Amino acid sequence: MKKLLTIVGFVISVLYLQGCASGATVAGMTSTKTIDSLKVRMADSITVAPAAGGKATNPLWTSQVGSKDFESALKDTLANNSVLAASNAKYVLYPSLVRLNQPLFGLDLMVRADVNYVLKNRASGQELMNQVITSSHTATASDSMVAVKRLRLANEGAIRKNIELLLHRLAELPLN
Repeated sequence: MKKLLTIVGFVISVLYLQGCASGATVAGMTSTKTIDSLKVRMADSITVAPAAGGKATNPLWTSQVGSKDFESALKDTLANNSVLAASNAKYVLYPSLVRLNQPLFGLDLMVRADVNYVLKNRASGQELMNQVITSSHTATASDSMVAVKRLRLANEGAIRKNIELLLHRLAELPLN
């Protein structure tokens, strides 16, 4: 009987520590990093097409990155850099989450995000960039003892870093 109570207590503890999965948040994926050269070169010139490839989070499974949340984080980051156009944008950015590589378990959870970004000139349709950007982020037990929260933090960090890499790539683009 004592052994059974120990097993039941262990199972209840594990279930408590696991919690319910929640999706990556817009605030967690949004970068506050600014790049001055990007502001100068592309001020108020980009609009973002609807993001593709994201998945809704099933609370009983694992944290995911939703397309709309990813799109909002991307727009917020571009707005922080003064390159998001209110209207009549010169360029259109098409983001697509290609892959979110997540671990099934572990203390340190490293997520890798592959996002394809296509930037086109709105008037001519000319493709100025078509690149898959890869980034990763590791959330540790010191970030959270709850595994589902660690996975969400790793998702958010991987997307945030991915968007930051996009900013650098945009700043380096040769524009006409």
